[in-house]
Amino acid sequence: MSSQGATLQNYNNELVKCLEDLREKREILNKERKFHSSLTWGTTQILREEKKKQDIQKHLHKLSEEVNSLAIAVFLPI
Repeated sequence: MSSQGATLQNYNNELVKCLEDLREKREILNKERKFHSSLTWGTTQILREEKKKQDIQKHLHKLSEEVNSLAIAVFLPI
């Protein structure tokens, strides 16, 4: 019987070690997932800011054209 008890204890010890290893791997995966999701959020934020910048540049260009048209109209009345 003591040999069976020792065998059972060895299986139990191996099982505990496997569970600990799996927990460590899960923690590593969770950290990587959080890191990647933060990168995704950052990339999305950058793309939004770039789009906003393009819209502002287009608006600025239109306003510059209007100012030029007004300046021409003021200095060269028809």
